[in-house]
Amino acid sequence: MFAKLTALAACTAILVVSSGPAFAQSGPSQEWQVLEIPGKAPNTYTVQPDGVIAIESRAAVSFLYKELDVEDRQGRRLTWRWLVERSVPATDLGKRGADDRDLAVHVWFSDGGESAGWSRRLYAWALGAIGFPPIGRTLTYVWGGDARRGDRLANPHPETDGAIIVLRPSGTAENRWFSESVDVIADYRRAFGEPATEPKFIAVSSDSDDTGSVSLGRIADLRLTATTDRTQALSDAR
Repeated sequence: MFAKLTALAACTAILVVSSGPAFAQSGPSQEWQVLEIPGKAPNTYTVQPDGVIAIESRAAVSFLYKELDVEDRQGRRLTWRWLVERSVPATDLGKRGADDRDLAVHVWFSDGGESAGWSRRLYAWALGAIGFPPIGRTLTYVWGGDARRGDRLANPHPETDGAIIVLRPSGTAENRWFSESVDVIADYRRAFGEPATEPKFIAVSSDSDDTGSVSLGRIADLRLTATTDRTQALSDAR
């Protein structure tokens, strides 16, 4: 663990931008920021006036993220729609360096502040050294990979501090919108065996650098609310 954190901290060059060739925003909001990975080509993100996020990934990887408002952090039901126009090959999402995926929606939780253990604080510090905002554990909801719908995997990058939940495996129909509805608080407890800290950031991404392929997709209507579990039917029915 310590060697891994040391390696993370050594990667100090990272670019966080809200404009430029990797990001175009035609709507009024200026909340989104791009987080690039050292040594990797970034995705191209376009936030349209209606809020739809278009993502183009060409042998690339990066994140588009925003901090949640204080009232939104009390939410637990995350809903969105997504569509893939062009897919990367099926990959092993649990294998670092071979885990490309078409689309992902991430929930980055609070690091727990002073109540967090020393290892969690050290990990948060290491992530901060490469440009990540202050976060603790993460949930990643994925379209892609060779696992089955509903499978939960350890994130091969943050290891025990992250979990991947497969919602749409590789081979899901292209050029068709699918709706999702997930309970992030319940998923956190299932993944880590303890109550969730506060959701703090929402992020989206695509990952095509390992396979050198191309993914084109869109994400729309991304919201975190206090809606109860009955809305799970939205996801199951589509």
